[in-house]
Amino acid sequence: MSAEYRIDLSNGIIFSKGEGVLTTQEIRTHNKRLREDPDFDPNYNQLIEIRVTQFAIPEEDVKKIAAQEDIFSGQSKRAFVAETDYAFGMCRMLQIYSDSSGAHSEVFRDMDEARRWLGLD
Repeated sequence: MSAEYRIDLSNGIIFSKGEGVLTTQEIRTHNKRLREDPDFDPNYNQLIEIRVTQFAIPEEDVKKIAAQEDIFSGQSKRAFVAETDYAFGMCRMLQIYSDSSGAHSEVFRDMDEARRWLGLD
């Protein structure tokens, strides 16, 4: 999988994108790189574009990453954009685990709707 991000300092948002097969290690590597980036602020919002064809992540890892390894503060909002039913369902599972630990996230099928929810033009 390719996982990349871009930090928009002027709008306080992180744009992340994932494609292909997603593994536990790739999520952890992405989060580690992001956390170590000097421009990272845990209060920033995040827009995550999911173009994943397969989630190769055990449910127990999804729970742990969402609830125990979250690098964002409770103030930040995260919007997942998933176009396929499969990706949408997996993102909803991640949302449920994340929100149970105090995160604030939503899953969308439409990028414009997600951007509006985050307050972006």
